[in-house]
Amino acid sequence: MNKRFIKVANRVTKFLLAQRESYASLNDAAVHDDMYEAGGTEIWYAKNLGDWTLGSERPDPKNLKNTHVLLGKIKEKNTSKIYSGMQGERWSPGGEARDLIKKKGLRHTSMSVGDVIKIGNKTHFVAMYGFEEL
Repeated sequence: MNKRFIKVANRVTKFLLAQRESYASLNDAAVHDDMYEAGGTEIWYAKNLGDWTLGSERPDPKNLKNTHVLLGKIKEKNTSKIYSGMQGERWSPGGEARDLIKKKGLRHTSMSVGDVIKIGNKTHFVAMYGFEEL
């Protein structure tokens, strides 16, 4: 069998199994797209979105644990693709992430202003328009 067919068949199998189960981690969303497979890109969601949406205040990239929660680590490195992929309808179309979000003490599934993407030693803040490197 060809490798591409096997890869697609494995993804379909994972997708069907995920329809019945909640995600245990962000990497479980790989049933929808390979970008969610384990990697070095850190996805940090703000504990309180209201802290970041109105003012010019920015989180301290060295102390993200104070203001954000590490949702998981994925392999994708393109910030625009990550932002698009982290919208709820893309990575949790059937509500599979609901329990994971709740367990981590978060209130939002879709990436929003105030969230952070850390790629290597660069920290990207999701701003009102695009990203700001911290």
